[in-house]
Amino acid sequence: MKVAAQVEDFDPVQYMERAQVRKTDLFAQYAMAAAVQAMQDAGLCANENIQPERLGVYVGSGCGGINTITEQCSKFWESGPRHVSPFLIPMMIGNIASGNIAIRFHAQGRICRSSPPVRPPPTPSGRHSVPSAMDMPMLLLQAERRQPSTRSVWLALQTAKR
Repeated sequence: MKVAAQVEDFDPVQYMERAQVRKTDLFAQYAMAAAVQAMQDAGLCANENIQPERLGVYVGSGCGGINTITEQCSKFWESGPRHVSPFLIPMMIGNIASGNIAIRFHAQGRICRSSPPVRPPPTPSGRHSVPSAMDMPMLLLQAERRQPSTRSVWLALQTAKR
């Protein structure tokens, strides 16, 4: 079997602290690596050349930390509940990747996890997260071109949606 998106020789310590790596599922490690590379490629540095309010995070994830879920379920059935990691929930939830990225880069803009709808037909999460992320800067730019009161209303609506 061939998979087109294989990642070989991945070292998460290049992108995260060693202590955090132990508490993070592989999907979130990949997300952090992608975010670090994207920020470097864009030449962005939070609080230096971009305001934290203008920096948002969108991560597309179908189910979050599936590796952690399967590993911890096996431990539960083989050894009992005392052997299940206390980090099970933070490692498996789908929005932990966007949260960790937001913390790392001090992002205070819109932060969310996009997942595909459950109903058929199944669609990739990128089909949802990429258009949503693309809409955000356009909405912000449109709001800034208008009067300050319009921008205030727009920001209030975005805050209410969270």
